[in-house]
Amino acid sequence: MRILAILLFAASGLCRADSARDARWQQDIDYLHTQLPAHHINLFFNITPAQWDQACADLRAAVPNLSDMQVLVGMSALVALPGDAHTVFSFSAVLPQLHFLPLKAAWFQDGFFVTAAGADYSRAEGARIIQIGSQPVDQVYQAISTIVSHENDEWVRAVSPSLMVCADILQAMNITPENTVVPVTFQDLSGNQFTLNVATLDPGTLPTGLPVPDPNQGFTPLTQRHRDQYYWFTYLADSKTLYFGYNQTFEQTGYSFAQFNTDFWQAFDNNPVERIVVDMRNNTGGSDVQAVPWVASATARNALQKVAMYAFVGHPTISGGIDSSVALKRYGMTFIGEPTGGSVNHYGNVRTFNLPVSNIEVSYSIEYHSFPDFPPGPLVPDIVIPQYSADYFARHDVHLAAAFANATPRAAAPPQDALPIVNAATLRPNVPVVPGALATLFGNFSGVGTSAFTAFPLPTQMNGVQLLLNGTAAPLLAVGPLQINFQVPSNVAPGTVPVTVQLNGATILTGSAQIAATGPGIFVADGTNIARPGIVLDQNGNLVTDSSPTTPGSVVRIYTTGQSATDNPQVFFGADLAQVISSAPDPVVPGLWQIAAQVPQAADVDGQMPVFVISGGNPSNGVTVRVAASK
Repeated sequence: MRILAILLFAASGLCRADSARDARWQQDIDYLHTQLPAHHINLFFNITPAQWDQACADLRAAVPNLSDMQVLVGMSALVALPGDAHTVFSFSAVLPQLHFLPLKAAWFQDGFFVTAAGADYSRAEGARIIQIGSQPVDQVYQAISTIVSHENDEWVRAVSPSLMVCADILQAMNITPENTVVPVTFQDLSGNQFTLNVATLDPGTLPTGLPVPDPNQGFTPLTQRHRDQYYWFTYLADSKTLYFGYNQTFEQTGYSFAQFNTDFWQAFDNNPVERIVVDMRNNTGGSDVQAVPWVASATARNALQKVAMYAFVGHPTISGGIDSSVALKRYGMTFIGEPTGGSVNHYGNVRTFNLPVSNIEVSYSIEYHSFPDFPPGPLVPDIVIPQYSADYFARHDVHLAAAFANATPRAAAPPQDALPIVNAATLRPNVPVVPGALATLFGNFSGVGTSAFTAFPLPTQMNGVQLLLNGTAAPLLAVGPLQINFQVPSNVAPGTVPVTVQLNGATILTGSAQIAATGPGIFVADGTNIARPGIVLDQNGNLVTDSSPTTPGSVVRIYTTGQSATDNPQVFFGADLAQVISSAPDPVVPGLWQIAAQVPQAADVDGQMPVFVISGGNPSNGVTVRVAASK
């Protein structure tokens, strides 16, 4: 058992002999050893009885060499060993003794980022955590995963952030030598690394700090609203969207699900609706039957045949949230988001017992939820859209944007020889680029000197470098030893095309690129700003900033690339649709596009607003624009 080796290494012979104390912990381990298999409907679906017996015996024998916290961590690893996310060792009984860092963090596609920090550590706000104590963050994650009861890695991504800021657990696992001050190394948006010695909070005090972004200073995405409600809905008139925030599958006090269901469908009947969204990204479960009457009400409405139906799921979706997802999937809804934290076929319906000495609570499953028409593992959405930190900090909901765009399932993954060619505005990997758009190729181009264009038209050769897409030389903006900035040739057709990089006539790189008809990206004015403010000019031609905001009703110009010349784009400020005045290529810079739009005059458009563009059924990245509403 890997966790035991970690704990024994961490102990380092520091524990003093205390036979009475050891006997108490051993009594709890013995009870856990016999009672968990006795209570669980099938504890040995993933491990053998011999493996369970050996792991319990090993921890029992090691108790004299372990601290109390190490024993607790060891028992948590025991309970996690079978691989049932509902069979869990709870730290609640010892919560008043635990020391937490004044940091909150979350996993994104591009790393582990701070989403809230105490006042003394504001420098860490929005920064990526790259090391905790003595270990790189990925190694910390792997260690923590051994004490998280999970069926797939998605649930570890959802749960691990709260454990990775518990200094007592970090100390028990030899990640940091003490539980009062923890050195944490960060990387800011400029790429600079810095280390802060983070002092822990008083025992029992959970992580605090001003959230980033500050909900009081701008738009809050719908998925972050009303988290205290199990279910709620709102009608978004601009996009004719009926949004259902489905946070828990429990009955809500004072508002039954039956009444909610009536109210929801009454809103559908009384409003023009083009799409319905059921958002289960926060849904960690409860009952497994609530979706049935909702689906029955949907089935009874012929008008739904013309309505786009989307369900959102993510890493926190588990248990009853999974069961509801199955009902919605069988009904035919298109799923958008990230793979679920729970597996579709899973053990559940939880009961608990308490260890006799420590009174620690242990939960266990008494039922198996089987859906033979679904494959093993998590529910993987029809449209997988990863969450990047930049969109989160820009207050941008990538999944709602995809629904607004009436997204459809994407093509298969790029071929193995696909080169890291990205939209120059978004820099997102594995996303096709567009004919005529600005793009960047990253790589190792040793021997290439740094140079940039000085006049128009753009050259097709620079410092001896040529970049050919399907045999056509691309206009070049800049070249260097690590990247090439270029304009995708306008005559390249959508699909997979060959790419060749030549230096002084010799081929130094070959591969392929994915080309799409549209793929908009909005340029960021300051990549070192957590909020990712966009290159957006006000009607006087000035850059919109926090100190120079725009106003509702005024016209702004948004600078993008990847726009289709034959498509009429949509522009959203949060969830409100802006009126597009014009959309045209920039008259000076090839590949650059200008979209003039009127800032919506809506109650929700005030403060720091996320802005995104939809072109040809493809949503852009999100940037922020400061709007000062008249009071």
